[in-house]
This record gives sequence, C-alpha cells and structure tokens, in this order.
Amino acid sequence: MKKGVNSALTTYFFGPNLKQKLTIEKFLDFQEKLQREILSLEFQRKNPDEMGNITEADFTELLLAYAGYPQKKKIQNAKTC
Repeated sequence: MKKGVNSALTTYFFGPNLKQKLTIEKFLDFQEKLQREILSLEFQRKNPDEMGNITEADFTELLLAYAGYPQKKKIQNAKTC
C-alpha cells in the first residue's frame, strides 16, 4: 500500500496505525457479513411481497447472477423456460 493512504477498510483490518495483522477469522467474518449484505440488497431489489417472498423466476435470476454463467448461456436457459 502507498504510504499515507488510509481508509476505513485498511483501518478496520490493520488498526489505526496499520500495525495489526489480519487473521483468517477476521477476514472470513468480514467476507461473510459483506456477502450477506449484498445478497440481502439483491433480494430486496426483487420487491418481495407483503409476506417477504419473491417469485420463482426472481429466485432463479438471483441464482444465475452469482453462478458465474456466461451471458450467452443465461439467454439460452431463459428461452427454454
């Protein structure tokens, strides 16, 4: 990292003086929380009904978005549904 560059993320991981070591536990905890937040936001973008449910099509779209499918393959699969 460049000297003098400081952000909330580097402070979170390495402390205010950037002297702390990053543990695997802290990294995995951060990653889990980040993934949960992103997936929660994506779910909310599908406008769940009053019971908090989304449609099967919306669910499938979310799965495909994170499955690493190439766009061409997504289009082919959508046509067969």
